[in-house]
Amino acid sequence: MESQNESGLKSRIALLEKELEIEAALEKVRVKTMSMTVSAQLSDTSSVLFQQLKHLGINIIRAGVGIFDDPNDAVELWTTFSGQHEEIKMLDYVNLHIHPVLENTIAARKENRPYSLTILTDDEVREYHEIFSTFKPSEKQAGSEREFYYSFFFPAGMLTVTALQSLVEVECNILTRFAHVFGLIYTRFHDLLISESNARNSSRQASLNRIRAEIASMRSGNDLEKITPLIWNELIILGIPFIRCGVFIMDEMNQ
Repeated sequence: MESQNESGLKSRIALLEKELEIEAALEKVRVKTMSMTVSAQLSDTSSVLFQQLKHLGINIIRAGVGIFDDPNDAVELWTTFSGQHEEIKMLDYVNLHIHPVLENTIAARKENRPYSLTILTDDEVREYHEIFSTFKPSEKQAGSEREFYYSFFFPAGMLTVTALQSLVEVECNILTRFAHVFGLIYTRFHDLLISESNARNSSRQASLNRIRAEIASMRSGNDLEKITPLIWNELIILGIPFIRCGVFIMDEMNQ
């Protein structure tokens, strides 16, 4: 007969193995998110999220990433779900008041809840898919008369999952961890985009200032010869593709 100590040891080992499995799944989402260079690649991240949650045995039919546009009460959604032969990714930009599934996230965020849950049944499920079919093809599971819509929050958005049955507390805790990790990485990614945009704007402004300074120093029409090479160099610095550049002075009187 198995001793109590042996039973306890096996339980601890099982918990450790599960924790390592969760960390491995989190790391795959981290790596995919860290590799993003543009926000549109959130589509690929939603696919990895979907795959990893399925791998952990969390029984879901859809998963996605949403980035809130708070000033407009809207959200940009990347959703991944299983089709007949492949995983399908869709992008929506929708108002949060279009349906209670999204509208319920407003109150949940204000109350600092880690996630919101909306349960739809029968006609409500069909109505949900009819509304969203305006934005994307319907992906309603055949025979699903009840669907559970979860949104796990991070500061800039949410991770969304849809299941055919309620998630247990352990599964919700795992998804809360996923949202936290994703939120930290997305914040760094968003800051990087802003920094890169500011750097590009500064570079453009510096180019314009150099050209303005050269034009201001002109003393005769012949000085235009100095402007063309300067424009050439500045376009190269800005990475703008071209094969020729020049300056044209319009004689409107003679057309």
